[in-house]
Amino acid sequence: MQELLTQRWERLDVSMQLAARMVERLYLGEHAGHAFPAEDNTPGVASSLHRDLSGKTLAIYSLMEGAARRGKEALRQLYPGLRVELNHDHVATSALVNLAEKADYFVFASGSSKHQAFYTVSEYRKEIIYPSGKGASSIISAFVEALD
Repeated sequence: MQELLTQRWERLDVSMQLAARMVERLYLGEHAGHAFPAEDNTPGVASSLHRDLSGKTLAIYSLMEGAARRGKEALRQLYPGLRVELNHDHVATSALVNLAEKADYFVFASGSSKHQAFYTVSEYRKEIIYPSGKGASSIISAFVEALD
């Protein structure tokens, strides 16, 4: 699989490249062999991946805690100054209400959620980012696309 990804690397969108790097680190450890091409950090490139989000807060709601944690770590690597808060409450808690009110961005993984949490978040926010799936790559993709 690694060879196939490397051969078609330029065809992958940024979120897929990031997911491949995450899987590499997950299975080979933090000091993996870096089998994939280096990240393009070309100065002057105006894309959502080169935005300075220092001081901003992203809330991620998902009942799949592992996926949310992996998404958080990946997004913190992409946007070093971004603060990422996770929530997986089943009902309207004060922590969930506070995040819905205060976060600059809110990713709500509706594929793995509780109705009561959705009602709470949608009551306090108009702008909600909905990933297409339940996993970390969907969370990452949805956030990056929302920034465009």
